[in-house]
Amino acid sequence: MDSIPVNPWAFLKYFFPGNAVTNKSALYMGFDLSTQQLKGLVVDSDLKLVYEAKVDFDEDFKKYGIEKGVLTNPSEGEVFAPPAMWLEAVNLVLDRLRNAGLDFSKIKGLSGAGMQHGTVFWSADAESLLGHLDGSKTLVEQLESSGKGHKRDACLVFINEYSSEVWDRPGLADPDSDTLVNNVAPMCNSTVVVIHNAGIRLVDAWIDNPNVTAVIFAHLPGQDAGRAVASILYGDAGPSGRLPYTVARRSSDYGNMLGPCQADGSLSPQCDFTEGMNVDYRGFLASNTTPRYEFGYGLTYSSFVYANLQTNINATATPSDTVTPVYTNGTTNDNVNNTAIGNGGLLSLFGSVGTITASVSNTGSVAAAEVAQLYLLIPASTSNSSNPRTRVLRGFEKVLIQPNETAQVAFNLRMKDVSTWNVTRQAWVVPSGEFGVYVGKSVLDTPLTGSFTV
Repeated sequence: MDSIPVNPWAFLKYFFPGNAVTNKSALYMGFDLSTQQLKGLVVDSDLKLVYEAKVDFDEDFKKYGIEKGVLTNPSEGEVFAPPAMWLEAVNLVLDRLRNAGLDFSKIKGLSGAGMQHGTVFWSADAESLLGHLDGSKTLVEQLESSGKGHKRDACLVFINEYSSEVWDRPGLADPDSDTLVNNVAPMCNSTVVVIHNAGIRLVDAWIDNPNVTAVIFAHLPGQDAGRAVASILYGDAGPSGRLPYTVARRSSDYGNMLGPCQADGSLSPQCDFTEGMNVDYRGFLASNTTPRYEFGYGLTYSSFVYANLQTNINATATPSDTVTPVYTNGTTNDNVNNTAIGNGGLLSLFGSVGTITASVSNTGSVAAAEVAQLYLLIPASTSNSSNPRTRVLRGFEKVLIQPNETAQVAFNLRMKDVSTWNVTRQAWVVPSGEFGVYVGKSVLDTPLTGSFTV
């Protein structure tokens, strides 16, 4: 292991030489890659740690001119790590494990985790599956040449998006990953894209390709990522997650959210948040912008019908002469005007004001979980921003429903759920007027609508 192999998977031959390894004597290795180091851990069948070695990028690879594991190019706004350094790090970790006495022939399985974003598992046939790849060419080049003249029935493409500590994301998509999807999809009749993302990730670079038949926003599912995704793809489990953000068609659809502050070189830049409270889905509603996938969106292997919306709310508008809390600067524990304050604000904000209920029926042929969502359109307050009012999420309930059965969902509302922050009074108040009620599958798919008056 004195040089980096041309085939980056050649090191697998050290672990799977073909000899029989009993379960009792078997060892298992895991690689953990972070921005600043690569660690190799070896455990036995009892999960006891028997060998450990690591490479510190700044200490061991000063020749690459890195700092905290990365190279920076301020003029271009780039932060990256040299791929050649990673390959060299693998070799160095293996050398150190071998020098510590590790017998590679006893390794029965491998796993690798990059930046704690997921795990890759290797088996005894990994080298045969990956050994044909040419380390001197990019994966895109090899996909282009191998796919000419014939199509595959199904392909899985795993991609991600920019996400890390220390620096801001340069964009809401990764052009290299998008290129990979666009190279695979034309050669594959059914292309399933699995995205391991830590936040919003745009998909319009390839989503309209008719060969892209499914997209899974897997996010960061942890050490059992592979099994979890496989169970969904094979139908052993149904996806039941819902988007906690809006996926736009283009970056500009997010408006001022991407750059509220202009860099002026000072240590205290001033920012204008002209959107007020209308961020994410509320901003899309306020500007009447159609997203690619709305907040709360998600599919599963069944279908659902909503019915029987019932509202039972007993709330009273806050009088104009109500005593509100006087907040201190934290230097005293004195309750200066004897208002009942607890964690989160006035204790009265957390008292119940009633319940909104609905029924959800599974009209499909398999058991599946539905996430019923409640949105309220709260009356305007004369002291609040002039920005357009939009509906706001006030509850969600996930229920597992068998085929042809119906479940009841209930949203228990607190005083705070029907309140708005009054800037003039510096307090939460319940406005008077008609409240709009929306219940359904997402912020844009609410088949049940109603109202109540305060």
